Amino acid sequence: MSAIAFDTLEFTKRLVQAGASREIAEATAEAFKKASGEAELATKGDIRDLRNDFDRRFELLQNELKLHRWILAIIAAGVVLPIIQGMIQ
Repeated sequence: MSAIAFDTLEFTKRLVQAGASREIAEATAEAFKKASGEAELATKGDIRDLRNDFDRRFELLQNELKLHRWILAIIAAGVVLPIIQGMIQ
């Protein structure tokens, strides 16, 4: 997954302008950079890829279920038809 671009220099400058000491600003920027890098956020592309993968898998499952329906219909016919023939005779 893609990491978020984070400008530590700009972040540090903004904290110093707001009154934080340079050391606190740099430590805060580094901590924020580390925390945001480990977040593993999904991008729109990641979600699109996952959706496409699920769509493909569901399509395969639907095809397999259609095949199973036909197999069950053939088995049912094989069981029911002899019973009906026995009742007719």
